[in-house]
Order: sequence, then structure tokens, then C-alpha cells
Amino acid sequence: MIGEKIEVLEGEENEARSKSHFHEIEQKWEVLLSSSNLHWDDLREVLKEYNRFRLRNLLVLRRKRPAVLLGYVNDHHFPNFHTLELLKIADIVSLTTSVEKENSSIDRIYYLPSTDDFSTIRKRFPKGFRPNLFLDMQAAHGHMQPNGLSQMPFPTVAGICHHQHGPAAKTICEMFDVVLPVGKVFSPACSYQKAKVFNLPFGLNWASFHQSLGEPSDWKSRQIDVSVTFSKNNNPAYHGLRDQVIQCVENFKSKWSEQYVVKIESNLSKAEYVNLLKNSKISINVVAINGPYNYRTCEIINSGALLFQANAVEQGLKFSLDGVLDEEKDFISFDSKNLEEKLIHFLSNPEKGNLVALNGQERMKSEYSYDGMLKELLNFLKIEDQLAKKRQINLPKDQFLLGKLLWQQHQKQDIQLLGAAFLGNILNDEEDNLRFFSNTLAILPELLNSLGFETIKQLVAKRSNDLAESLDPKNLKQIAVKLLSVKMDHVAMWYNFIALSIDFQWSTKEVLQEITDQALKNNLWEGYSQHWLLRPPLRLPHENQEGFHSLRYENFFLPLMKTKNYPEEWIAYRNFLIALVNI
Repeated sequence: MIGEKIEVLEGEENEARSKSHFHEIEQKWEVLLSSSNLHWDDLREVLKEYNRFRLRNLLVLRRKRPAVLLGYVNDHHFPNFHTLELLKIADIVSLTTSVEKENSSIDRIYYLPSTDDFSTIRKRFPKGFRPNLFLDMQAAHGHMQPNGLSQMPFPTVAGICHHQHGPAAKTICEMFDVVLPVGKVFSPACSYQKAKVFNLPFGLNWASFHQSLGEPSDWKSRQIDVSVTFSKNNNPAYHGLRDQVIQCVENFKSKWSEQYVVKIESNLSKAEYVNLLKNSKISINVVAINGPYNYRTCEIINSGALLFQANAVEQGLKFSLDGVLDEEKDFISFDSKNLEEKLIHFLSNPEKGNLVALNGQERMKSEYSYDGMLKELLNFLKIEDQLAKKRQINLPKDQFLLGKLLWQQHQKQDIQLLGAAFLGNILNDEEDNLRFFSNTLAILPELLNSLGFETIKQLVAKRSNDLAESLDPKNLKQIAVKLLSVKMDHVAMWYNFIALSIDFQWSTKEVLQEITDQALKNNLWEGYSQHWLLRPPLRLPHENQEGFHSLRYENFFLPLMKTKNYPEEWIAYRNFLIALVNI
């Protein structure tokens, strides 16, 4: 039925000959969008096709809307749940690095990360498409950004929802004009780089996607009293809180099995997950230090279930719910000691539980829709209208920061190698001779694997032909030692060499400890900046690797989340290396 209505409008568009006729067609699109009986899937289709209609006819349409260029958040599929509701208020084009057939439409621009920059991408814009901003809502976690962000004559905006991947989050703050931390607690750590911080609820990473969940069932008629939809997790950011809560719920289930229905499920399909939430009176959530909220927060509230939430807390990061949701009014906060008591209270008082669930659901819909928060962002950018105008175009710096961001994706080796290739191509333009050798040392293994020995040799030869000829293509350690010998009294050179020694177990613990004490201990490096590459080791300096992820989180990622300037950032790197060597 909807498909037929869309075909009629597209047919009329093909026959249109005047601006007034296009205006009439747009009014018909708006009537179709406002239909109260549209199911979610139908609304999705209408929004998508209406956006394409506008992009085809921007030059003749009377109505003007904001224009948004989307980044990697829609690389594989557009629109997704992050961006669909943005189509209600904006004309949108999304970038993609995928050449699949479904991407060949006016709302998708395919580009090659290795050869394209903004100057070539903009030539593929639909006629009349003039973006108000470039937006990626999950920029720090393995996302490919287009080269040439400094060329964009409009603000660039990044949401950061993975602050626990510290180095990449820092680099994003150097690349973009505006960053949206997922919580205010992270704002100080994002405020000393280039980007301007704007605190938007959830960092625009997640919001109300209530429509995609369908209409929730009545709270009282739900068959499941309590549900848990996550599994146990050894991620150090949770400090064992997930495991504690699951154990508490298991104990509750054993104790009250005759009176209450309790479901503990994980790894569900999307349909199973939604069905479980929509049939739960209470659903439990645990948030780590990537909070104060996460996807499950919004999904539970949007489903009409009563949200019970516990948050992991970190010393040195002031925990706050940011006033986005109110405890006892929109959701229920708990800890492992009072969980049973609170569950009994609300299950015994269903009217009260239902009221809190409805309050949270209504607040999420009315205050935190994706399209509503995009309006807030656009208003902020109007106030900060000089962001793009003050920026200087610097393509080498763009490419360096992009390569740095990708190389810092320690969890994805293929992306890390791609980052090293970007960095290798820009190292030749490095004006500081010392920084050239130090940065080359930092990425040496990835550089060899991505561009090969001959490329490294050619790069080094431009600085010292004798040094280049002395390098052994079959001996990584020998190359590293040779590079180190260029400047053996600089802390960055030693830092990167020690990190390589840890990763590849080149030296005994005793030797590493002696070198580290001499080169790094108490070293307050005043010259550190975003232009240096520092290599965080990916393993412990001995065979026993148990506990490495916890140690890295406690001694590196967490300290980076607390830094407020470059000297503190360097100290976080330095202390991490010292901690590893001292294990």
C-alpha cells in the first residue's frame, strides 16, 4: 500500500514541469508523512524516499531544511536507527566506503579513503546540497573518517561513546570542530584539544528510538516480572558489577520462583530481545564508565518496562546522571545490597512501578528524540558560526591525524595497518627530524607490514642514506636499534623502543626495568603534543599475560579519561609503561 503511494508521487515528480508543481508534490509527501496510521516500517520507507525526493529537487523546492553530511556511522547501511529520525527535519547524504549495489542512490556517496578527500567528495554532492555540518555519532571506535576534514566549509561534529579507548578519543578531539562526550564527566578530558565540547544528552550516540520497538504492551498484563538481558563480563570497566548483579538476580529467582517469573537471557536475536523487554515489568541494566547511560537504558525505557539501573563508579571521575533522567521518577537506581528489597517493593506496588515506567517512557519520547537533539546541535552551531571559518586548511595534518586515529584502534589489526599506511605516506613531510625517527619507531611493525621494508628504507634515506643502507630487512629489532641510535637521549625515542621491546620480548625484565628507570622515571616531558606518536604496548613484558586488559584499563585508559592537558596525557602514557615493566 505505501509502496504504491510512493510510486504515484514519484510518477508525478517525473511529469512535473514547474516549481509550483514540485511544491504541490512536496505537500503530498508531507501529508503522507503525517498519516497517523503509518506503521514503523512504512514510516521508515516514506522518510527515506522523501529525503531522496528532496535531494533530487533541491534547486526548485521552496521549503528549506538543514543539510547534514553523515560519516561512517552509516557506512554499511543508510538510514540506520541512529539517523532515521534525522530525516524528519534535515536533508541527508551519507558517505560510504562500500560499493554494494544498494549504495548507488542519490543519498549515498561512495569514496575511496586512500585517494579521495573532501575536495573530490564534494563534487559528488547532489545539486543544491550545501551541508550545515558533517556528523559521525560514534567516531572514536574504528570509524574511517574522510581525509580533508579541514577543507570542509562547515562544522565537523563527532560523538564519542567509547572514552575507554583513550588514545583514539583524544585524537578525535584534534580532528573535529565539535565533540559530543557521552557524559559530562568526560568533558574536561575533551576540552584541551582543538575541538569545542558540547554536552548533549547521551552524546547523540543513543536516544529515543521508541518507534522502532513498536507499541509496548500494558505494564500490568506483562508475563515476566523481572528480566536481565546481559551476561557476565570480565571487562575491567565494570569492576565485576555485572557478575554481582546477575548473582543477585539468580538468588532472587531461587528464593521467589513460586511468586515471580524471572528471566535471565543474553545473546538474543533482535526480535527475541524486543519481545522479552516488551513482556517485562522490570528489566535490569548495569552501566560501566562509558555511561552514565547506554543503549540498554533507552531500550528498556522505550519498551515500557521499568528500568532498574546500577552504575559502576570510578575514583577520580565524578559520577553524575547529568540530570537527563531522574532517579525514582524516570527509573530506579539500585546496588547489589538493596536490589531484592527494591524489586519486592515495586512488584508489590504495580501502580507505582507502572507510573515510573510511563514517566521515563514519556520523557524519553518528548525530550530525547534523535531529531529533537539534532535541532539542539544545529542551534548550538548557529551560535558558534565561526568554527569552520577560523579553521586553516591543512591536508598533511588531516592525513596524519586520520592515520593516527586508525593506528590507535588496537582492537582491529586491519584498521591499525591501514592507519600505519596513512602515517607512512605523510612521514616524508615531517619537518622535525627527531619526530620523524621517533614516530617511525612507534609504528615500525605496522609500517613494515603495510608498506614494506623498501618504503621505510626510502623514507630513512632522505634523512640519512648511510643509516638506510645499514638496515636489515629481516631483523625488526636491528632496525629499531638503528632508529633509536639517531637520538638516544630523547624520551620519546626510548618510550617507543621500550614499548617495542615489551611487545616483542626483546629484553629481560631486569634490563627493561633499568632502562625504564633511567629514561622515563620522573621525566616530565614538556614538549609532548598531539604531533607525537607513542606506542602503548599490547602485552605484558613476560609470558604470563593474564590480567593485561585490567592492568591496561587501570593504568592507561582510565588515567587518560582523567587528563586535562598535554603534560597529564604524557604522564598517563609514561606511567603505563612503568607499570608494565614493574609487574
